[in-house]
Amino acid sequence: MQIVIPTTKAEMYDALQDIFYYYRIKKEPYEGLVLDELDLGRMEYISLTDEEITAKAQTLVMPEHKKRVADYKEKLNDALAAFKKRAAAAEESAAKRVNEITERYDALEAKAQAEAADKGIANSSILLDRLTEIENERTAALAAAAESADAEAEEIQAEIDVTEEKLLTADDYCQEVFAAEVNAKCIELKDKQAELEREIFKYNNGIEEKEQRYSNTIKQTNANLAIKYQEVNSTFFTKDQLVEMGYYEDVINCVCAYYDTLTATAAFNDMKEESKLCIYLEDYYDSVLYMYKTRAGA
Repeated sequence: MQIVIPTTKAEMYDALQDIFYYYRIKKEPYEGLVLDELDLGRMEYISLTDEEITAKAQTLVMPEHKKRVADYKEKLNDALAAFKKRAAAAEESAAKRVNEITERYDALEAKAQAEAADKGIANSSILLDRLTEIENERTAALAAAAESADAEAEEIQAEIDVTEEKLLTADDYCQEVFAAEVNAKCIELKDKQAELEREIFKYNNGIEEKEQRYSNTIKQTNANLAIKYQEVNSTFFTKDQLVEMGYYEDVINCVCAYYDTLTATAAFNDMKEESKLCIYLEDYYDSVLYMYKTRAGA
């Protein structure tokens, strides 16, 4: 410590009291550990609005929706092409059937006329009756073929009409499926969002608990150190500790600073009468007194 050089005995004792208090009485208060509080980052999450969730759901579902519409229309177009091909084949088959009927009954007429000529009855009513019979059969066969062809054509046309109607309403039909999928995806996204919010809340709570435990650990550590500090400072310093701290050096310097202002003889004679100095100098009193005795030549 900084010593004020005494010029009087009273100043010397005041200084000695200050030194004694500084080294042997004064106890520095425990200030405690100064550690930064644990500051762990929190997770933040901004929930999507219903409109934003719907928009996201539409975006997620849209690729599959477009593929479904394209596949559905392709399927309908393939079916429509097959029906039209079938219609053309049916029309060709009907024409072929008409030709077959015509050729068959033309052949029957030619045969009837040839047989009549061979028999010499080419102009008879028998031939006329036979030709009329053949013509009636032709008409009936053609009518039956036409009826069958019309029935098949109507059936195919009905399929074509239904398919074309499906093509016209394909977008509306798929839109209903799209709306249902968007709704399902919205429910899924909301569930995931709620789960994520719970996880973030749980995580942040865990962070807060860790910070609190850390803060409590600092407080507990400071409390324990304060107790130990008080225990250490509740005992007196040993002589070796006081030597190491510089107590005796400061006391001797203070005493000598005053007595050096006197003559050696005056210092020796005065000091040997100051028994109070033993309180401060302790074992060093005799050594310092001997020093002034030697200087005085006593």
